[in-house]
Amino acid sequence: MQGLAPEHAHVELGDGTRATVRLAEVSAYARRVRGRLEAFVAAPAPTRPVPCADCPLCRWREVCAARLAEEDSLYRVANITRGQVAKLEAAGVGTMAALAAWSEPVRGMAAETVARLVTQARLQVGRAAGGPAFALRPVVAGKGFDLLPAADPGDIFYDIEGDPHVEGGLEYLHGLWTPDTGFQAIWAHNRDAERAALVAVLDAFRARIAAHPGARIYHYAAYEVTALRRLTALHGVGEAFLDRLLRERRFVDLYAVVRGGVIASEADYSIKSLEVFTGIERAR
Repeated sequence: MQGLAPEHAHVELGDGTRATVRLAEVSAYARRVRGRLEAFVAAPAPTRPVPCADCPLCRWREVCAARLAEEDSLYRVANITRGQVAKLEAAGVGTMAALAAWSEPVRGMAAETVARLVTQARLQVGRAAGGPAFALRPVVAGKGFDLLPAADPGDIFYDIEGDPHVEGGLEYLHGLWTPDTGFQAIWAHNRDAERAALVAVLDAFRARIAAHPGARIYHYAAYEVTALRRLTALHGVGEAFLDRLLRERRFVDLYAVVRGGVIASEADYSIKSLEVFTGIERAR
């Protein structure tokens, strides 16, 4: 209106504070994004859901899941990657049912990978009409069941639950189970308690290994080790001990064992999904 571009723009936030932005720093980007939006509105390109790490928190997840199911999408095949989907589609394989019946090579994909994905799809297609099933993967040194050490009476099974919605995240529960002591829960509801829980967990590891030098710490997927690294650095306790545990290869990732040793009929390889093979029934 004044014929002069303002230097700043201001946004009044919900908490009463004001955010200030220099327009010269964002105007080119804003014009580009606005142009892309206007072009899309004028001539919408076809879109489809593609699973990503944000799906569990997305309000559209149920809509996307329904469409993936309706299309029998390749993205429903457990542990498949975007790159593999692209190569399969380029080869003319567009659905999970088509992949389950596939018997040809796929350009740019190893024969072992094709065989694994075909078996995965076949088991999942069969799961829709029957009970859970699995197939053992070929034995490969350093993978699958070859990752399992000999059992030891001091072995620990370990799990962490975290809350990402707390500012900075909060690891609020450590669970430990041993054959002789059963389950132990160590809770934390604030940052100080989180530190105390970390100390208690590391003390439990230390005492167990002192009593059973061959003990291992079993967990499922990488979260537990990643969280312990973050916690020891954040609170400044146990870093040297954790480093020792890692050097001694005390941690055993059962997720790597399962993925490398078994192809299962389930849509994912989470612990909850694979419980169908154990006879466990959850109580609310």
